[in-house]
Amino acid sequence: MNRRELLIAFAATSAAPFFLRASHAAPAPPRADPSRILTPEKFGATGDGKARDDDAFDAMLAAIHKDGGNVTIRCRPGAVYALTSDKFLRVGNVTLDGQGCTFTGGGRWEINGDPGIAGGKPTVSNVHFRNFQLKEVGAFNPSKGPRFNWVEDSSLSNIRKTGTTGTYFNFHMSRNCHATKLTGIGSNKGFGFLMFHCNDCSLSDSSFTDDQSGGTHPIVVQIKGGNGNRVQKVTAQKVLGAPSMAVFYCRGDAPYHAAHDLGTYPYANGKSWDVPDPDRETRNATWEDCTATDCGGNNAFLFQESSNCSFVRCVSIRSGSFRAVATENGHERGAHFIDCRSEQSHRDAFNFLGQGSDSPVSDTSLENVVITDPGGAGVRLRFAARPRLNNVTISNAMAEGLVIDDSDTPDLARITVSGSRKNGVAISRTRGLPVSLAERIKSTGNRLQDLRNDH
Repeated sequence: MNRRELLIAFAATSAAPFFLRASHAAPAPPRADPSRILTPEKFGATGDGKARDDDAFDAMLAAIHKDGGNVTIRCRPGAVYALTSDKFLRVGNVTLDGQGCTFTGGGRWEINGDPGIAGGKPTVSNVHFRNFQLKEVGAFNPSKGPRFNWVEDSSLSNIRKTGTTGTYFNFHMSRNCHATKLTGIGSNKGFGFLMFHCNDCSLSDSSFTDDQSGGTHPIVVQIKGGNGNRVQKVTAQKVLGAPSMAVFYCRGDAPYHAAHDLGTYPYANGKSWDVPDPDRETRNATWEDCTATDCGGNNAFLFQESSNCSFVRCVSIRSGSFRAVATENGHERGAHFIDCRSEQSHRDAFNFLGQGSDSPVSDTSLENVVITDPGGAGVRLRFAARPRLNNVTISNAMAEGLVIDDSDTPDLARITVSGSRKNGVAISRTRGLPVSLAERIKSTGNRLQDLRNDH
């Protein structure tokens, strides 16, 4: 039985760890659009990119709300609709088919199913927006990306966003919502895509880049809280970033040091935000086939305030680190990096950092990882509990190849280190080291010692 067959068989058992189980909800099959059709032009929209179309869209939305939804909004191909105020949709069973139109003017579509009570459920479902672009036209500012707020069983697809207007796309407190074929170019201190306390939502087949004219994404994609969310086949290229942020960011929301927020956030878990709540961590998220190329910042992939999340076939090229970081008194555990690759990282290629022996980053793993030419160490573990490294190749690190410091019970197998500018392997103050390190680690051709063990 080969490795792939073994993994498939293992995943079929109930004992399989999260990152080998198919535990995510699949996108619902496409449903037929509602047969009742409305056009913005019927309500007086010009779509010429010069006159404001707010009144026409407000009238159309009033009619949709009056009738309880169940309608397809069909825009005119090539039209440019100037919307200078946000447009709110509070009913379900609505499809907006842009047919290649453009929205401009700085307004945002918000689909809002907020139940208004702690621990409530979304009141809006089956909303699908597709086939349009958002950009600056003439004197009009670029429009913001759509926001799903307490929505379920809905989707965004084939939407292109350009300009410096903050967060592009946002799933907030939503369930089983899926976004695909999104394009984001340039941002001003905002996210490319944010999933905030969602369950079983996904983003796939999308790309983000900076426009090199002052717009930048401090974070391209962030999963913040929630359970079972997935990011697949997303690329980030030439994103300038910010040193304290990440290109792909998997984190909870102040689970150990709760902070006040605005709007409907206090309804997040039916609990007060004044009370620290470990349930606000991100759980069981999967990042697959995501790539950061020529991106700034310290971190290409960052895991924090989270548990049992996997990064599969993810790649950092001339970008930041793969990093798992513990918070003080936190419980970060279960960051799994599988079949990942790092080339010419700015700093350490992989960095697992706890906040002390009482707040380690726990049960992390690297499986089938290739690291070449990192600007720092190949892999650095500090205050890590029970890390597992299997089949890891590290070449030409500017610092050490592998550093293990103040950690507990590392599981090491089939590690190859070569060409490091410093020690190939440096181990200090580490408990529970496996026996026969020389059989587990092949370290050759390094500038200083191949294996320095000061534990």
